[in-house]
Amino acid sequence: MEAPGEEEPAADAVVLPAGTLSLGSTSLQLYARPDTASEVLFRFEPGTVVQVYSQDGAWALVAYNGLQGYILTENIVVAAPEEPFDLNKLSVRVYFVGEPDEVEIGDTLTLQAVLVGFEKMPYSYTVNWQQAGMNENREIGSNWADIPGADSLTHTLKAQEANEFTAYRLAVRVAVPVKEGGSP
Repeated sequence: MEAPGEEEPAADAVVLPAGTLSLGSTSLQLYARPDTASEVLFRFEPGTVVQVYSQDGAWALVAYNGLQGYILTENIVVAAPEEPFDLNKLSVRVYFVGEPDEVEIGDTLTLQAVLVGFEKMPYSYTVNWQQAGMNENREIGSNWADIPGADSLTHTLKAQEANEFTAYRLAVRVAVPVKEGGSP
């Protein structure tokens, strides 16, 4: 990928983290080169709009506020032209709002989710935040459980010793009608 000169960006994109949410996981960096070991030029807040000049595999060349650099493509959602609804293109992006560098016991944390591709979905759906324990290596267990009452795109919690090693995700349950014969 070559750095943009005078050409126009190919598209706008929103910077949103991909993957399961745990503290420290929403770091969205703009790198000098397409390499996570290269210099970090900027740290994005989730929801930032950038201009995309090119994408090559795992990396996208982007510009933001006069800065140009690279971001992992998994962490951007490119504004798509009008396309028909495709169930396979749905995604859920989650992040901590204003994630602090360090969290103290008693701090209030806000989880936020963005549903990508759901705006044209012809089916109803419900959402619920879930949590699962992590070991000291921050590996997530398979014990995901709904958080009672956490049924919106935003959820607030207090940091406590009991949730120090906890991962979070938003579960979306889609009510796809089943046709006769058992397939959707």
